[in-house]
Amino acid sequence: MFSNQVEKLSQRLDKDGEMDVRLTRISDKVETQAQRLGTDLAELRIVTANGDKTLETNTNRSLASLQSQMQDIFKKADSYVLLFNETIKNLQTKSTNELSNLRQTISSDVSKLENRLIQMISEVRSSNQAGLADLRPKTDNRVSAIESRLSAIERRFDSHVTTNSQLMKTIRSDIDMLDKSGRCRKKGYTWHSEKCLKVHLLNKSYYDAKRFCEAEGAHLYIIKSRGDDEAPLRFALKQVGGLNNRYTVGANDNGREGKFFWDDGSSLPTSSELWNTNEPNSWGGNEDCVDAFVTDDGLLINDHPCDLWSYFICQYDP
Repeated sequence: MFSNQVEKLSQRLDKDGEMDVRLTRISDKVETQAQRLGTDLAELRIVTANGDKTLETNTNRSLASLQSQMQDIFKKADSYVLLFNETIKNLQTKSTNELSNLRQTISSDVSKLENRLIQMISEVRSSNQAGLADLRPKTDNRVSAIESRLSAIERRFDSHVTTNSQLMKTIRSDIDMLDKSGRCRKKGYTWHSEKCLKVHLLNKSYYDAKRFCEAEGAHLYIIKSRGDDEAPLRFALKQVGGLNNRYTVGANDNGREGKFFWDDGSSLPTSSELWNTNEPNSWGGNEDCVDAFVTDDGLLINDHPCDLWSYFICQYDP
């Protein structure tokens, strides 16, 4: 049993010897690798040293170039700042001059406007004073004319009240005249109180209306007096529903301003009772023809422009 243990120990020692050989070989390989690593490390240090020098050189060059570029940029920036300051200074000078000129212009314009305003106020005051001076007598005259017209209306009203019987006679006479209207044989004409009239509800100037009547063998209506013409005119207007309208009649003052004549050559005085209040007045300086109208106040005439388009009345003499 002891011999067996010795044998096993011997075998184990042999095995340990092989282990030493193996360890020796491994140690040699490790040493060889260590030498190689030392060589590589030395070479790496050389390369690193050279790379550091190259990197430093390149870095220094880049820094120098960058510094040069920065200096150029700073120089340009300084020149731009100088140019900007000079431009601002020029603009300030120009703005100051323009502002001064603008102030002078505005001051001059304001002064002119003030003077014109003062002049206009003075003219308005003068005009108003003159207008008031002219207005007072005109107002007085107008009031007087209105009072006169009111008196005339009162007298006319009294006359109407007291002449009912005469109106009845006139109505009967109108009925009789209707029977005698055969004497007025032109189409559209009406006969009343020895007058043959036709009312045209057409707008024409005096000259066109005159030619229109003449084409019918008639002439524009010639009014002789309120007593003779109011009744036949009112009757003719009632036939067409034309009361209160104005109608051109045959009179004008084209020959001489203010001297009116009927188309048959007879005179129409400006003092005639036919004229409406304050007529004729030639308002606007060109009222040279005449229109007539009938209201509750009676038959009245006004002057009006000859080129005014208006209804008109033709008269036929059988």
